[in-house]
Amino acid sequence: VAQAFAETERFDWLNDLLADPRFNLKVAPGMARSSSRIVNRFAAVVRDFWRTLVRSMVRAGQVDGAWSIAHEVQDPELRAGALASLTGALALSMDERTDEALADAEEAAKAIQEEHGREEALLFLGEELVRAGRLKEAEGVAFEMRENGERIVLLRNLVAVLTRAGRLAEAKEIAFSARIDNSQVNQDDLLYALAVGINLK
Repeated sequence: VAQAFAETERFDWLNDLLADPRFNLKVAPGMARSSSRIVNRFAAVVRDFWRTLVRSMVRAGQVDGAWSIAHEVQDPELRAGALASLTGALALSMDERTDEALADAEEAAKAIQEEHGREEALLFLGEELVRAGRLKEAEGVAFEMRENGERIVLLRNLVAVLTRAGRLAEAKEIAFSARIDNSQVNQDDLLYALAVGINLK
């Protein structure tokens, strides 16, 4: 219900719902005994809710409200996701606070203690930047990542977007950058994305 209100920009109804003490957007203690699939699905829904809410508020012109909400989320992973969505939405609207939001989002992602959660948060931030056309910043995020698999996903997206945009020199530079990891497989993955992008042009 909360997700639907956020998507349709019914923020008045959403505020009433969030104010209801019976409503709490976090995993209840009893759910810890449920199957991991259910808990993970619930966690994904909660994460997507905050991301959608922030993005929708920026799109509706409620930038100050979106800014406050994203910065006030307490859970580290949810906060990182909300700040990443805020960054992407501000970048798309060319808001002057985009760079500040990006710095906050990177800081929040790097503060996540669990390595997989940190890498996922950075990947999501990078993907938001790619969607917003902030490709140089997305590349910077990619090289802040420690886990090679997640980094290659982001770099592959960057290579594809740059190639489609006719920025072949930049795409080639990224495709060959995987050599720093001494992994032929990773480089082959990026070169394949480059070749596909060239063939689609």
